Order: sequence, then structure tokens, then C-alpha cells
Amino acid sequence: MCLILDDIRRLKKKIDRLQMKVECFSTYKGIKYEADHVQSSPDPHAGEKLIINHIMDEQYLERLKQEQKDLISQVDMKQFTDRQQEFIRLFYFQGLTQTQCCKFLKIKISAVCRLKKRVVHKMFAEEIQQRS
Repeated sequence: MCLILDDIRRLKKKIDRLQMKVECFSTYKGIKYEADHVQSSPDPHAGEKLIINHIMDEQYLERLKQEQKDLISQVDMKQFTDRQQEFIRLFYFQGLTQTQCCKFLKIKISAVCRLKKRVVHKMFAEEIQQRS
């Protein structure tokens, strides 16, 4: 169960990368320039392939977002303090760095490290309790 937070964080990073790719999708440029700087004919199917890949990326992005929601719903937030819950949302669910969390939580990096340690400890304790 403790690894679920790490899984959520990794998934968020993957979602962010794919989201950027989808958002940066630009119009097809059909002219190719070879090493000799000679213009060649465009691949007649290249535009179609780009659009199909873009559509597949969008669909995959939606599946990843749903997977993330499903994982987040498995985390019992009631066991954590308000400050710990906010840290979990920022660090694990939104994928911010610990330094970025400092700014949002208005605390020093050492306090963020202690906060993370407490969260991980509670998650391990819950996992052990569930196995018993």
C-alpha cells in the first residue's frame, strides 16, 4: 500500500509528459529536407500517421488519468493530518518537487523531509495493520 503513493507520483509524471506531447501537437509539415538540402516529396501517409498517433496519445492520456483517479481513491486520507494531506496532494498527486512543496506549505525543506518521512511511516504502519 505504501508504494501506491510512489505509483501515483510516477503516473502523474508520465501523464504530464504525455499531456505536453498532446498539447504541442502541431500541424503536419509535409516537406522533407534531405542531407543534400534537396526537397523531396512528402510521404503521402505521414500526415495520416501523425493524426492517428495524436488520437492514440489522447486516448492513452485519458486512460492514464482514469488510472490515476482510481489509485488516488484507494488512499485513505483520513489517517493523515491536514498538513500531511496537503503534502500528499502536492508531492504525490500533483507531482511537485519537495522544494516546490516548501513554497506552497510555507515551510523549510527540512520540515518537508520530516513530513514525508511521517507520511511514509503511516502508510507502512497501515499496510502492516491490514496484513495482520
